[in-house]
Amino acid sequence: GGGGGGGQRPPAAPGAPAGPVAIRALAVQPGGAGLLAGAGADGTVRLWNRTAGGPPTRTVATGEPDLRDVAWRPDGNAFATSSRTGAVQIWDTATGGQLASFKGSDDTVFGLAWSPDGLTLAAVGRDRTLRLWDVAARRSRDIVAHDAEIFGVAFSATGDRVATASADRRVRLWDARSGQQAGELVGHSSDVRSVAYGPGG
Repeated sequence: GGGGGGGQRPPAAPGAPAGPVAIRALAVQPGGAGLLAGAGADGTVRLWNRTAGGPPTRTVATGEPDLRDVAWRPDGNAFATSSRTGAVQIWDTATGGQLASFKGSDDTVFGLAWSPDGLTLAAVGRDRTLRLWDVAARRSRDIVAHDAEIFGVAFSATGDRVATASADRRVRLWDARSGQQAGELVGHSSDVRSVAYGPGG
């Protein structure tokens, strides 16, 4: 039946998903440029203009089946994505083109973090390993950092420390240069899902 077309939906806006898509992670572009990046379970990154609103201004299809995190490089000109296949990719903000791709694990990479100088990308995941990728050399220093999967990672403001958060209920601190453990924070009664440094570091 008719009924004035009440059951019909308007056509989707360009860049809009055909149906609901889980957004696994969000990140605000540094430097006040106004973009918000969303990592989708459909393997697509959506970039929105935070002030204008509306549909995404750009979408980047990563070719991965399920994104888990997105992290902006500190200059805002590139962002990194991680997926459940273990792939870590870096993308150009302006063009959406791929700049680099790394794979240190065949298992889910849950968390990403850039060093303040943008030269190192930290990745953590199900395999309990902290990987510190030298982006230019495309090599990683691998540290078995916890006794269970690692969900979160963060660099200090000075870049000399890295913090990891794990299902083993611990936060551990690492020397970013030597890879040696520099401390441990305890007190959680269940998984620690994320970690962040304050602005002072």
